[in-house]
Amino acid sequence: MTPGEKASGNETNKEIAIEQNAHTETKEMNDEKIAKAAANRYAAEHPADIRTDTVKIGEASFEFEQTGIMDDKVKIFLPAGFSDMPEDAAKIKYPSSDRPKIIKSNDRGDVNFTFDTLDCPLDDDSVADLTDTMKNTMKRLNPSYRFFGTGKLETPNEKVLGFMEFKSTAIDDFLYNVMFFAPLEGRALMGNFCCPYGAGADWKPVVMRILSEIEIGEEKTPC
Repeated sequence: MTPGEKASGNETNKEIAIEQNAHTETKEMNDEKIAKAAANRYAAEHPADIRTDTVKIGEASFEFEQTGIMDDKVKIFLPAGFSDMPEDAAKIKYPSSDRPKIIKSNDRGDVNFTFDTLDCPLDDDSVADLTDTMKNTMKRLNPSYRFFGTGKLETPNEKVLGFMEFKSTAIDDFLYNVMFFAPLEGRALMGNFCCPYGAGADWKPVVMRILSEIEIGEEKTPC
């Protein structure tokens, strides 16, 4: 074998080795994606019980505790450690003077549950209409928002709750939101969950479980 043939053979072996390594890395990446997708499917099909379990969301684990808001007329399971956002931080995150009355947040302030009431009558039969109206209004006022759909569910004390999911814009990021509406003493309770958009897939099944466990006080006839 001439030196040229030997060198050519070595180059061929190197190319084969590189291709084999690339194939192995690609297979490992695909295996990792498949495993992660399977884990996500399992988590969606077998959601943890927020009443009793420690729930893993992304890389963090949370315990949940039932919290009373709106003078204890609404009881909702929230992650332990979430607390009222300080007023100075709330003014920055929600600059409008019409910011929500209640803002429960994690320490970083990037995952929030907010609650307020609207000055309009609402009963179970009108929840779907209000949800659609709010969605259409927000689409008109915020054309950059991306809406994923609306839905409704029944709470443990047989109240109808409507919700909609959407992607909104922030100063330096996109946000995943779940806005929801339900009757509270004949008026409209409005809540919203938001987190960085990249964390939305991890939070979504948990937020849906939270909404399905919310307890809302008895309605009264509007004045």
